[in-house]
Amino acid sequence: YDLAQNDSIREIEAIRGRVSVLREEVLRHGAAGQGTELQGLLTHLDQVDTGRNPCIREARRRAVLEVQALITFLDLWEALGRRNPGPDESPPHAAVWRVLASLCDLQAQVLGFDGKRADKSYMVLEELLTKQLLALDAVDPQGDQGTKTARKQAVKHAQNILSYLDMKTDEW
Repeated sequence: YDLAQNDSIREIEAIRGRVSVLREEVLRHGAAGQGTELQGLLTHLDQVDTGRNPCIREARRRAVLEVQALITFLDLWEALGRRNPGPDESPPHAAVWRVLASLCDLQAQVLGFDGKRADKSYMVLEELLTKQLLALDAVDPQGDQGTKTARKQAVKHAQNILSYLDMKTDEW
């Protein structure tokens, strides 16, 4: 059975090709406003028939994760651009935002990463992401629920970036 001849795989690969072009545009030009097209690509991926084939399901899952990674990067990038901290912002909350800014930079590097786990750049990215998790762990919300929630979301975001980096280097 030749998966390369499968219409669903061809459809997934065409979408991945478009995502690759969009990713390059975003990383090169910081282009915002791609969210609508990316959401459309997610919808298209949801409609791809896997025929209960585990290989096609895995290909679709990976393509969905690629689109989602780009969407979350754009969302964070836009949120950082809109951020206007007030003078009464607590230091712990500001610390979470500083980590989010670092995570945005690291996520851009992860999106552009095209190597193997043994590569030095992979190990550096993994270490830098882990350091950001440790920085978040060191933030004491001091009872502020907003800071606690922001820290929790930032931790989840960092973990998702690490998972995406791992997925990019998986041999499947």
